[in-house]
Amino acid sequence: MLFVCTGNTCRSPMAQAIYQSITGEEARSGGLGVNEAQPVSPLALAALESLGITGFTHLSRQVTPEDMAWADKIYVMTQLHRSILAAVCPDAADRILLLGGDRDISDPFGGDLEVYTACCREIEQCIRERCL
Repeated sequence: MLFVCTGNTCRSPMAQAIYQSITGEEARSGGLGVNEAQPVSPLALAALESLGITGFTHLSRQVTPEDMAWADKIYVMTQLHRSILAAVCPDAADRILLLGGDRDISDPFGGDLEVYTACCREIEQCIRERCL
């Protein structure tokens, strides 16, 4: 399972941590606009802790063609992410799915802990509904 967002410091790492916590299976995450490795947002880590997920560490990274080939399914946070990935890797287009089903998952970047926690819970619900 591969989760993709823009900067790979908030939504996709939270999705990776949640998926791994629920299933015990390996997951990866990456971003479409990562310039240099950054740690997961402290607010994203606090939101994960509200779900009982602790000790998760991750440095942001650009999603690669190797990641795309590795993943059976690729879950993105927005329709724009899907369009970009499908254009770059057309052979993976049928495996690129919107995690929110028919809606985008808003970026919590710049928000407070309440915004991050709401996003984290939305991601958890979507994973339970679509990825298991």
